[in-house]
Amino acid sequence: RTVKSEAKYAKQTQINEQTWVDSLHLESELPGFYTRYLATVKQDIGVLVTFSINKDKYSLYQADAETMVSTLKVFRKPGGINAAPAGGNLFANTGIPANVETGSIFPGGAAAPTETTAQKSADSGDELPMGVLLLGVAVVGYLIWRRRQSGE
Repeated sequence: RTVKSEAKYAKQTQINEQTWVDSLHLESELPGFYTRYLATVKQDIGVLVTFSINKDKYSLYQADAETMVSTLKVFRKPGGINAAPAGGNLFANTGIPANVETGSIFPGGAAAPTETTAQKSADSGDELPMGVLLLGVAVVGYLIWRRRQSGE
């Protein structure tokens, strides 16, 4: 059966000194369930957290959900794929194939956004639109995947 998502709220909130987009929907993923979405972007890391609670049990688990949300923290692990070799390519550690001629993974050899570009974007107050865009893309992708899985 067709289910229509009902947005209960969407707001920008601070969690552990990080700005997040926080949204609650009824029946956005599962009939009869509330799903809460939290999305943020920090430097070059995008994070989306979702959890669903049966609408009949929502008041029972709401305090537990708030406790989980209050512990969210975005950080980069030192080393691993997060660390480029001195003067080298960050993507060399990931196994992502790069264009041999340009060293870029982007079409036409375009350069990746620099930290300066990302910082300018963050400083200009673009966090909410990027978070909303990230949330929207994730929700649409998930809904398409669910529809394909159900054979519709």
